[in-house]
Formats: sequence, structure tokens, C-alpha cells
Amino acid sequence: MTKSAKVSPRCFFQRLYHFRSWKIAFKAMINDVDVPPVQEINYLRNFTSEDPQRLVDNYQKRKHFDPRVLLRKLWTELEKRFGSAATITNALLQCVHALAFKESKNEKVQEFADIDSQISCLPGLACLNYPNAIQPIAAKLPPALCGKWEKEIAKNSGRNGDSYPNIQAKYKQCSYVSLASYSNA
Repeated sequence: MTKSAKVSPRCFFQRLYHFRSWKIAFKAMINDVDVPPVQEINYLRNFTSEDPQRLVDNYQKRKHFDPRVLLRKLWTELEKRFGSAATITNALLQCVHALAFKESKNEKVQEFADIDSQISCLPGLACLNYPNAIQPIAAKLPPALCGKWEKEIAKNSGRNGDSYPNIQAKYKQCSYVSLASYSNA
């Protein structure tokens, strides 16, 4: 007899930069439970929506003699479409460029700062270490953060022979400022 899962992850949909954390949470949910492949596919259907759910639906409709093979192929396809480094990098870049900040809104500044956890494992985001890539994004930040970033640029160029500070310094600064300054807003 199989036990049912106790803890459930959030539903995964189009936010590709959440795929890795969603997958870890999903696997943790079924890890301690003896879940047959057919049931895992059903769980995948329940914990996805939009394009990922359509993919799961398509796999569920396939006639297959070995559900373990079908499940393995489904996970491979999910990983390819939603979990590849290139796909996640592009999604993060689009997200960063689309952020619209308001002085009193902590959520957007925190969302910007949260991307820091993705930068170290996604080499494609290193493009944000160059001024021509980060300046349009930095210009959208609230004035208080823009001022702090300009000071960071001056301080870094003095110490490092006119080099521009890397993007992780920006995200750490945003994380600190969003938690300290904007939490009272």
C-alpha cells in the first residue's frame, strides 16, 4: 500500500527560473513515499499548469508498456524545456529587464535581489557584469538604490583599476537595502 504525500510543492507554471527549486520540492515530496510511476505522473499533472501541464497531459495520453520509461522520458523533456541553463538564463534576463520598481514597493526590489541565488550557477548571466548590460536595469531602480550603486561603482573603480563592480555586488546591495530600508514602507 502506498502512503500519500504529506508536503506539497507549489504548482509549477511558466516561471522557468523556479523550475529547479520546484523540482527539488517535488522530488522531496515523493522521496519518502512509495509512489508508483503512474501516480508520480498524476502528481506531476496536479503540480503543474499551463505549458508544463500540457506536456504532462501529452505524456499521459501516450500508450506505453513500461510506466517507468515513460516517467523517465517525461522528466527528461521537462528538464530540457524548462530546466536547461540556457532557458533559465533567458527567462531571468527577461524578468530583470521587465521589472518596474516603485519607491515604496519592497516586492520588486526583493525579487531583483533574489536572482542572486541563480547567478552563480548560470554562467550566461555573467553578461550582466558589463556596464552596457546592467546600466539600463540599474536606471530603473528606486533613486535611493541608484545613488548607492553609483557610490559602489566609484569605490570599485578606485580599488580595481577602473573595473566595473560585478552584478552580484548589485544584488547583494539590493537585498540588504530592500530588507533594511523598504521593510518599513
